[in-house]
Amino acid sequence: MPSLSSLKRIAFFGGVASLGGSLFLYFKIQANLSKGGYFKKSLTLLNDDKNAMEILGGPPISVGYIHLLDTFNYIDGKRAQLAIPVTGSNHSGNLITRASRESPVEEWDINSLIVKIDQKDSITIVDGPTEDYRKQANATIS
Repeated sequence: MPSLSSLKRIAFFGGVASLGGSLFLYFKIQANLSKGGYFKKSLTLLNDDKNAMEILGGPPISVGYIHLLDTFNYIDGKRAQLAIPVTGSNHSGNLITRASRESPVEEWDINSLIVKIDQKDSITIVDGPTEDYRKQANATIS
């Protein structure tokens, strides 16, 4: 029968390995999200919009990690909907992007792009439909 100290050691190293694996997966998912065409196009359009950049206080604009547990964020093969945290020297907010494509081999089209600043004001960069893609997907499944 193993001693209590060896069981404690096994539990400790098991916990460290689990935590390390979880952190690795979290950062890998973040890296994959930031490589997506919807993500890159959205940030390019934000950087090209002089009004949004002036209000946020950029360039430069820093991009934060996407909240993976936020139920607003949704991506499937044809639609993407994300809230991307952005911060400038004056304000911070979320870049709300909705993108779509006809097939997985095509490039993403940005359908709607809005900067929500400090949860109060918003700047529309690309005016388009703002329906919730997750709700649409759930409605078609039902």
